[in-house]
Amino acid sequence: MNLPIISFFRLIRWKNLLIIVFTQYLAKVFLVGPAFYWKNHLLDRNQFLITLSTVLIAAAGYIINDYFDVKIDLINKPNEVIIGRVIKRRWAIIIHQTLNVLGVLIGFIVAIKVFFINIIAVTSLWFYAERFKRMAFVGNVVVAALTGASLVVMAVYYPGSDLLINI
Repeated sequence: MNLPIISFFRLIRWKNLLIIVFTQYLAKVFLVGPAFYWKNHLLDRNQFLITLSTVLIAAAGYIINDYFDVKIDLINKPNEVIIGRVIKRRWAIIIHQTLNVLGVLIGFIVAIKVFFINIIAVTSLWFYAERFKRMAFVGNVVVAALTGASLVVMAVYYPGSDLLINI
């Protein structure tokens, strides 16, 4: 059954996004700390906004990645293709851009440094999906850097914890 909402959650890889949420919150509790105040960390408005912006941008990255892979995915895994079948290509781009704009704007609300990291992440995700993933070494470096960026953004926002989260 390919209901649009279920397909959308498959498209944005909700399980991976959940891992980002857990990673950032666990980093906040155990690396930014102190862990004793874990309830305060869970309720921290700026931590929520940082995580939300990261998740929105990552979701947009998954969408644009699938957008550029439609032709090859139709050959390799035709039953799993969402863009063009369940979600129109135009809507995929609109959703991608909306998620990116929201993620970047939320980063701006938190701090200018978070905003700039989000801009770099959005740009890198676009170029990765469009070009770099076809270049073995460059693609792997970009993916590794973007994975690390989910913690780098926290190290930048919480500079007093730079002994625990190093860039």
